[in-house]
Amino acid sequence: MKKIYLLLILAVLTNEVTSQIPEAITIEPAWASAYDELTLTFDPDLACHENGPLSGVASVAIHSGVVLQSGEDWEYVVIFNETGANGQSAMLTPTGDGRYSITYTPSDFYGFPEHTKVTHICAVFNNGYNWNQDGRDFDENRDCTDFLIPLQPAMPAAISLEPQDGTAYDELTLTFDPDEACSEFATLTGSPSVAIHSGVALQSGETWQFVVQFDESGVNGQSTTLAPTGDGKYAITFTPNDFYGFPNGEMVTGICAVFNNGEDWTQDGKDYTSAGNCTDFFIPLRIQEFTVDLKVFLEGPFREYEMSADLCARGFLPLSQPYNIAPWNYGGTEVVEAIPNNNIVDWILVQFREASEAYCARPGTTVKQQAAFLLKDGTVVDLDGISSLTYEEPLTKDLFVVIKHRNHLAVLSANPINSSKGFYNYDFTTAADKAYDSGQKNLGNVFGMFGGDGFCDAEIDIVDLLFEWDYDAGKCGYIPGDYNLNGEVQNSDKNDIWYGNIGESSFELNASLFLDPPTNFGCYRKVPKYYLGSQVGLTAYFQWNSSPNCIGYNVYSSTVSGIYLSDPDITTTSTNGNHYYSFDYGNPYILYLVVRAYDEFGESCNSNEIAILIAPLYD
Repeated sequence: MKKIYLLLILAVLTNEVTSQIPEAITIEPAWASAYDELTLTFDPDLACHENGPLSGVASVAIHSGVVLQSGEDWEYVVIFNETGANGQSAMLTPTGDGRYSITYTPSDFYGFPEHTKVTHICAVFNNGYNWNQDGRDFDENRDCTDFLIPLQPAMPAAISLEPQDGTAYDELTLTFDPDEACSEFATLTGSPSVAIHSGVALQSGETWQFVVQFDESGVNGQSTTLAPTGDGKYAITFTPNDFYGFPNGEMVTGICAVFNNGEDWTQDGKDYTSAGNCTDFFIPLRIQEFTVDLKVFLEGPFREYEMSADLCARGFLPLSQPYNIAPWNYGGTEVVEAIPNNNIVDWILVQFREASEAYCARPGTTVKQQAAFLLKDGTVVDLDGISSLTYEEPLTKDLFVVIKHRNHLAVLSANPINSSKGFYNYDFTTAADKAYDSGQKNLGNVFGMFGGDGFCDAEIDIVDLLFEWDYDAGKCGYIPGDYNLNGEVQNSDKNDIWYGNIGESSFELNASLFLDPPTNFGCYRKVPKYYLGSQVGLTAYFQWNSSPNCIGYNVYSSTVSGIYLSDPDITTTSTNGNHYYSFDYGNPYILYLVVRAYDEFGESCNSNEIAILIAPLYD
């Protein structure tokens, strides 16, 4: 007897997070300002070109200028066929690996005045003679645009910091030289005492946060008074995180400060503007790169107290990340020349999501994702097979972590990942409820991700058997139907892993119709429900909970993921929607659906995409 099943599958939408430095450019040292000597390296193979490419050319020149803190761009331009203000050529030197580099100090090369606040270098490249061959950056539409190369803020002349690349979580010694400072009243040179009046600047843009007044103590009780160093300067040694008391995990870009005599403002010390006027000091700090220690188990390869690394031992692990296909569609370029550790179980995909609560941590809240390796003991490591992951994106809410695997159900941390002085950590293995909605399996004394989702639709069901295990049975290699990750598709994959997990689903399935509503709709818990209609008439029913303040909903469909018809299939003011679809028994196909809420101002963003897989199955 032939049966017709309508199966709902989730296609996860991702946010790709990219670096501020253009892909075709590297800067060494990374902490360089416009007043430091730096080496700028250009890779023409990663650049856009409007005319001919620069790959393999005999010479490359830089045509460039700077961006000022006041907003003006392409200032103090050095033309590609001329020399800089210091007489240095604009030609780059081949590095021997297809790239080209130039070592220079921007302040000398461009010749801007002392104290000028420079934020970026503007640049395009050519062959040194004309524009028949050029190199530019890509914009968001993959069209060519000028390079905008960020520089770090310069250390004020009156300030020195040890270590020079210190962060807000390190112990720092800040030294102030009043002879190099601007004074609105009387100078602090020779003053018997100097105090610092200060706060911090955050990566989100706010300045003078967590202020410690000059005549008060820091949060840790430390005095604001600087000690004379014996050479006319004054110094204070402190750890900003302790002194200012900002929360662990805060992304601090610098210290805002002014100085006085510790009693009043009749004597003061400030920085100079580029026009020679007094202004507050901005003392740049390196943004803390937080180490992320994660631990998670996969059910399939788990053996007593750790996982097996059979795929690694048998040479089946790919050298590049495997999540660049549907449903993950992750565009990361993670690749290794060789598998770096014999204890590697498999590749996983790690997503960091910023949300106020776990149920709001939908795919649209992803702020960073990366492919990583999972070790036998459950440790998540970077591409070197040893190091923990890192995180350095700005946050305004809590940080949650998602772990995805190619044939196990994904998990979301039930709580924000813990942070402490440069470290984040989260261990999924200690309890089922460490995953949102207790979405883990008891593996004995520890817990792990449910195995058996070979079809990668966030649900373990008959599809994982018929479309993956049955299709792959008897094969060896890196295969979706290999649920225990031993490199072979056998009865043990079906009987020991898949069968016991039938009916399990992940939090991602429950988020499949989580609307991204228009402005001011906020974050609401809208857990969608969907169920199968009768096989007669081939009716697919689906349902979603209502969004506050909206007027109705539009449902759009397509046979191509991510590209929908311009007109909705359904417009309704009800929270329920249903539609009728015909299909060809001989050619299974997938119909993709999204829902948009709308009000008098227009539509919301798409909900996450779901799909109806229409296929005949046989007894």
